[in-house]
Amino acid sequence: MGILPAAILAALALSCSHGRSQSQPAGRPLTPAEVGSWNVTVAERPGADHPALGGDARAVRDALAGAMAQRGFKLVGHPPYHHDLEVAVYLETAAGAHQVFAAAHLTTDGFFVADARERVAVEALRDPDQLRALAAALATTLARSEGLASFVRNSGVPAQTPLTN
Repeated sequence: MGILPAAILAALALSCSHGRSQSQPAGRPLTPAEVGSWNVTVAERPGADHPALGGDARAVRDALAGAMAQRGFKLVGHPPYHHDLEVAVYLETAAGAHQVFAAAHLTTDGFFVADARERVAVEALRDPDQLRALAAALATTLARSEGLASFVRNSGVPAQTPLTN
């Protein structure tokens, strides 16, 4: 096998690796007015909680809603309409007996916009100050993400273009 085919295979293997990565920060972050320019629904997702954690995903979701409002997101209390944003919160197991990933997944019409993930100790989910800090980190990552900046400045994601005509 030559160098070029080996390099192509290596690049393909890396691009197809499992697991989600955190969204990249925007080269030109959104202004506060841009952050608040689209409706965002904080989703109620049955089964988003890890079974061993009780109702911790709900606590993270509620804290995230507060942190997003403080960052200037325009939260709405109804299911997302066409082209609105929706953020869902998940708790995922981490490699460690007492740790989880708190993940916020931002979408529009089912299309990916941005992800934010933070690794935390399970006990931190039950401490109000640590929970607020976690939610603030997730909200900040979403607000500063390249995906959200692209969505706002282009009035959607590229995959939505055929849907708008």
